Amino acid sequence: MGTVVRIAAAIAALVGLGGFAPSAMAQTHATTAAPQSYRTAPVMVSHLGGSAIVGGTVTPFKEVTLSAQMPGRVTFLAGAEGFSAKAGEVLVTIDDADLQAKRRAAQAGVYQAEAGLRNSYMQYNRELYSPRVNSLSGFPGMGVPATFDQFFTRGFSQAMGQSNTGFERQADLYAQGVGVDQAGSALAQAQANLEAIDAKLADFESKATFDGVVMRKHVEVGDTVQPGMPLIDYAYVEYLRIEADVPVRLAAGLAEGMLVPARLDSGGGPVDARVAQ
Repeated sequence: MGTVVRIAAAIAALVGLGGFAPSAMAQTHATTAAPQSYRTAPVMVSHLGGSAIVGGTVTPFKEVTLSAQMPGRVTFLAGAEGFSAKAGEVLVTIDDADLQAKRRAAQAGVYQAEAGLRNSYMQYNRELYSPRVNSLSGFPGMGVPATFDQFFTRGFSQAMGQSNTGFERQADLYAQGVGVDQAGSALAQAQANLEAIDAKLADFESKATFDGVVMRKHVEVGDTVQPGMPLIDYAYVEYLRIEADVPVRLAAGLAEGMLVPARLDSGGGPVDARVAQ
């Protein structure tokens, strides 16, 4: 009987130890765990396109085609392909002999109108300082008879109300002033005609609008041209453009102003090209 009691007490002790063991282990782990610190850093997301080699075409930075503005025969060409010209230099000239003759006639008309204007001013000043109403040349007779005519005949006529010397002088002066205005208008018309011819003469010459190089000739000296016909191709080649077809998957990584490496077939190392469009 005593043996049975001792066995039961031992089992109860073992059971009590098993029930309290987990709690004691949890407390021991909580006390021994050290606090941990964390470090943070900012990040960003960017889309990167792929890279590949694409072919392109090199073109001048700026290129224009000079066309004929007037009909005629080509009398002058600045040079062959590759000729370098400065801004304002004449590149092509078309025969303008007929228009030059018209210009000389217009110039003569200007000279004639200027002479007419000077004469009108002279007649106006003459009427202003020496009126015709006081001139003896308008009366018959000579010497003493003419004097009598001036003082007596005109005086009696004015006294009887048949004439008005002041009004006649004003009318004569106004007429001379109208003559001055008409002469001035004739001069302005002649000058306008001359300027119109000069404007047409400018169309017989094709000048360079910037420093560049002749790329291609479409005519030769002696050829007859009509308005609208191309004469030469002229380009600015200090800077060049590269035109390339970029795949869509690569275009996402490009932006205006970005520098990309480029290499020419003629040799040499890579150069930086700026994305323009």
